[in-house]
Amino acid sequence: IGGGNPVSILQLINIMENIFGGKLKINRLTENRQDMIRTHADTSYLTSLIGTSKFTSIETGVENFLNWCSIPYIVNNLRKWSESVNG
Repeated sequence: IGGGNPVSILQLINIMENIFGGKLKINRLTENRQDMIRTHADTSYLTSLIGTSKFTSIETGVENFLNWCSIPYIVNNLRKWSESVNG
């Protein structure tokens, strides 16, 4: 859903480097004019429905997601999906 605070790509890379315990190899490409410049989740509607709640931090959420992506069953399904959409 989002935490209501924007996170830059560089911040996300730093979070992932901290999780992996080392530098990531980054392949920088030229900017695509269709790339999103900025995204920001507005959680006010959700808060109006369920009230104030403690949300998962970006660090914890990214770590949970990366752990989920490493489950062999999930890796296999992600690979099949990628092959189906990329031909």
